[in-house]
Amino acid sequence: MKRADKHLKYSSASHRPQLDEARYGSLVKLLILLGVVVLAVLGIVLAAPTLAGFLKERAEAPAPEQAEEPASWADQIRTLPNDGWVGEASEWAGCLLYASGPSADSLSRLIRLNLESGEAETVPVPVTNGSVRCPYEHGDWILYGDYGSDGSGVIRLLDKKTGSDSELYTFAEGAPLLFCSFPYAVFTARTDPETYTLTILDVRNGNSVAAACFSGPEYGASNPSILNGQLVYANLDPDNPDQSLLRWISLSDGTRADTAPGMFVHDPILTESGVLAISGLHSPGSALYRIAPDGTAEPLARSVVRYGYSCGTPVFSANGTVFRIEGGSGRTVALSETGSLCEFLGATNSCVIWEDRSDPERPAFRYLVLN
Repeated sequence: MKRADKHLKYSSASHRPQLDEARYGSLVKLLILLGVVVLAVLGIVLAAPTLAGFLKERAEAPAPEQAEEPASWADQIRTLPNDGWVGEASEWAGCLLYASGPSADSLSRLIRLNLESGEAETVPVPVTNGSVRCPYEHGDWILYGDYGSDGSGVIRLLDKKTGSDSELYTFAEGAPLLFCSFPYAVFTARTDPETYTLTILDVRNGNSVAAACFSGPEYGASNPSILNGQLVYANLDPDNPDQSLLRWISLSDGTRADTAPGMFVHDPILTESGVLAISGLHSPGSALYRIAPDGTAEPLARSVVRYGYSCGTPVFSANGTVFRIEGGSGRTVALSETGSLCEFLGATNSCVIWEDRSDPERPAFRYLVLN
């Protein structure tokens, strides 16, 4: 070092340099200080992307918040008449239609509940496989799945006038959930261990057509959605394997279109203003998004495992509470009492249904008609 003579003394005995202790201490302190500053700056630079991502995630997926609204409609929450367990529900002409039984594998009684009067009646339908699943009523018809616990079953159509029923579709295994907007029903069924097929069924005549195939449950287990003659479902984006496409089919003329949300999506629900979807496979890390026709994804809520759409607003459960996202303000407000261990089960045109596990020995099934 050219400046070493200012800080070094030489011994005539060894001719080896030795540091002056006082000046060495000052130099070491200066070097340590500079090192701390450099490491701090480097840490900020390296952490910036992670911090930005964390802040972005929090901004993109707001957390549900507790509000005062539950007290205003607490007295409007009702208990579904049931025999121990309830299945999927639909709504038509001011009535809920759902099946009930002692367990999820034995839902043999079909119930029609008048939402205004609260009166319930049993609807007699043929059941040969054990359970009534996904019932829909429209005019003189009732469409439902007659499924066995082994996954076999049939889709039946009952004529309420004559009492006669017809078998529209048969499953040897993997009997699926039905989604119906008369005169069409859609479902995705497993046709072999690795293949799932999305089928469109015309309930007027029993004609069916395969609309898409999926190799594996990632998209095969993603539910389709149908509304006003339009079908939408999620599938792999071939150009971006980590992302999804929302694929549209017009049921009137068969025309198709794709929307690219730029992310993975699951279980889309078609609404009047776009599509709702979650960003994961029903895990606590899933977030709920509203996706516009141009693919723009608007974050709505975090930690959404199951959700639905009722009365023009998304509804879901998180952390044991059922929430609604208000259409005007976009606020997330609670429908059920916080801490009551409630899990969202389903939604119809004007009604939200959930399971209340406050008493684990006797779970209750609640419903609330939204305004």
